[in-house]
Order: sequence, then C-alpha cells, then structure tokens
Amino acid sequence: MRLNDDNSQKFPFGVSMNTMVRGKAQDAIQALGKGLPCTVAAIVGPGIVTVNFEVSTSPAPLPQMTMPVGKPPYIQYPIQVGDIGVALSADLRTGGITGLGAGTPSLGDTVGNLSAMTFFWLGSTKEEFINSAAVTLLEPTGNCNLQVAPTGVAVDGTNGNLATQGNLTSGTGVTASFTTPTGQTVMVVGGIIVGIY
Repeated sequence: MRLNDDNSQKFPFGVSMNTMVRGKAQDAIQALGKGLPCTVAAIVGPGIVTVNFEVSTSPAPLPQMTMPVGKPPYIQYPIQVGDIGVALSADLRTGGITGLGAGTPSLGDTVGNLSAMTFFWLGSTKEEFINSAAVTLLEPTGNCNLQVAPTGVAVDGTNGNLATQGNLTSGTGVTASFTTPTGQTVMVVGGIIVGIY
C-alpha cells in the first residue's frame, strides 16, 4: 500500500465538504413543514378535521392526519366531507393550544413535517357567483343564502325563509309582508300596517 493510497486522492477535501454540507442542508429542508393539498375525510368537531392528502403515493402514501381548521372561534362553518383545501404547517407544535396535544412548544423544538398542520379551504373553478357584488353566506346544499350588497341585505334561495326568536326591530321605512302563526298575512308599507288578510 502506498502512503497516499486513500479516498483523499479520489475525493478532494473541498469537494467532500461541499457534498456533505449540501446533503445536510437538503435533509433539513426535507424535514421542514410542507403545504399539502388535501380533502376533508372526517369532521371531528366544529374546529377539527381529519384529512386525506391529495398527493402521489410514491414513494410512500401519507397517512390521514387530524388537525385544526384555520378559523376564528366565533364562527362555525358547515364543514363537509370532501371539502378541498390545503394543510399548512406551523413552525412549532400547535397541539397544546388546540387540544390535539399537550404542553407548550419551545423555540428549540424540532417539529415533524406533518405534526403542526392546519386546514384551510381552497376555492375552485366549480364555484359560481350567486351575486358578484355581494358578500354571500350559503349553506352546503345551496338552498338558502344571505347576501350583503351595497343595495341591501337579501335572504334568498328555495328555502330563503327568515326566522327570528324574540323581538325584531326595524326602522320606519320597512315595506314587507309576513304570515302570522294563525295564517293571516300582514302587509307593511313605510313602517305602517296597511292590511291584514
């Protein structure tokens, strides 16, 4: 064996270091959280869903994951199985504040790339405007919607009924008709009852 008969002659130090650093960097990037397309597989609660990741199963299929929904606690959406969205990853564990885990995360924690995800809905080309000039709230079947537009507020759809409990207060310019529990129709024009039939 000769004195310099080793890998240092085949792989110079600078090239070897560059290859090692590149490999370490790629490993670290691979471990980071991802933003992955997904669909809702199950509704656990108003703020928690289980999703299927809509990605290729090669080199290995991803498991279903349970995660929080990105929403304020004051709104409950009618989440449906099959809703499309994206699961985005936080930099640290969120389970302690969502109830899906415990403890307070540390800035030094290493987080698995599927372990701190949150579901957000995505729009699609299948959607159609009900009123392009309004903010529209609709329920999953599309039978009823509420539109807030510059011209006013409308409740519309095949089941576009407005039900209230308690008192309903309105201004003096109301024009409407409604049916009482006894079957009478009451006509209101300019805030004044003009007929009961």
